[in-house]
Amino acid sequence: MKQQASALPYRVNADGKVEILLITSKRSGKWLIPKGHVEPQEELVEAAAREALEEAGVKGEISPHCLGSYIYKKGSKKYDVRVYPLEVKEQLDEWEEHKLRNRQWYQQAEAARIVKNADVGKIITSF
Repeated sequence: MKQQASALPYRVNADGKVEILLITSKRSGKWLIPKGHVEPQEELVEAAAREALEEAGVKGEISPHCLGSYIYKKGSKKYDVRVYPLEVKEQLDEWEEHKLRNRQWYQQAEAARIVKNADVGKIITSF
């Protein structure tokens, strides 16, 4: 099983409520959180922050505390994905994958409901 890292980009709005930034997948357009492979010599938490920048165009403070993990299959391969919270401090207008993906802020409960993977939804709910 291959290891991947994921960021859970969030912010706290003026009402003190948590909002989660979701992105669309490149192929199906379903909502998910940024995730991807880990480069050689890269820590999981560093990979999660890099994926958030590449896929969602956000920078911020990433926590080294893993929120949980989930497993998914793509073809014949299985992936174990570790999720780290990223408090968004900067949102870019253009980023590496801005022409390939949409991004949208959602209230925490709504994000948990619409995200493609049910296990990711549970992680969002428990955050």
